[in-house]
Amino acid sequence: MTELFSTTGFVLRRRTHKETDRVYTFFSRDKGKIDLLSRGGSRPHSKLAPHLESFSLVRVFLVDGRGGFTLAGSDLEERFAPGGVSQGFLMVSARHLTDLATRWHQPDERLYATLLEWMRFCHRLEEIHPSRARWLLSALSLKLMCHAGYAPELEHCLSCRIELSREGLFWSSAQGGSVCSRCRAREGDAWLKTRSMLPDTLKLLRFARDRAWNDLLKIELLPMPSEEFHTLVDSLTIAHFPVIPTVPIAEFAEVGQLLPFSIE
Repeated sequence: MTELFSTTGFVLRRRTHKETDRVYTFFSRDKGKIDLLSRGGSRPHSKLAPHLESFSLVRVFLVDGRGGFTLAGSDLEERFAPGGVSQGFLMVSARHLTDLATRWHQPDERLYATLLEWMRFCHRLEEIHPSRARWLLSALSLKLMCHAGYAPELEHCLSCRIELSREGLFWSSAQGGSVCSRCRAREGDAWLKTRSMLPDTLKLLRFARDRAWNDLLKIELLPMPSEEFHTLVDSLTIAHFPVIPTVPIAEFAEVGQLLPFSIE
């Protein structure tokens, strides 16, 4: 028995199906991440899914049948127009990271709200330097990991649980957080893949995790802590995201500045 219903959400990616159809991977408020079929969606003048080709919050009308979800129509709820390369890149990157961070058919209202807040932030954002865009993207990745249940330990040592000091900081992406120098020395075999970490890098990790998007535009980014911050977030992402990214976030940020805003 088929059922007609509607939900709101964002297109994460798309692919051509057969000759004239198109399949959209859609992150919805009520159903989580789903695939929906748009019959004739790849035709040049398709009227069924025009809003699914833009930076938009979309309401879709779906038929839930035996073969999955089929698109019956769509309405524009809110459009987010990128005013420049940085904004468009950050919007596309958010959909890519959301796709990595989510599993199929698992609704997540907090993650949905985070993505909506991010798109509104990018819509209002003026053109920024690529290094600032890279910082924002890594901060988004860290927040998404926290939402997905992979929040790193940034206050206490993973082993002894003593509050971290500024001296003797180490990092383990595999274990998911910070380790003090005493535990690393005492339990060396358990922490073979740790690396040293600057105190200012720990500050950046905490700041990116806790602060609002507008606050992230104000912080001064020093070269060495910033580079280490990106390296740690990348390694944490690769170690714990449900889907391992094919390109590190830092590299994705550099290359993505030159790419068109494609979601295929």
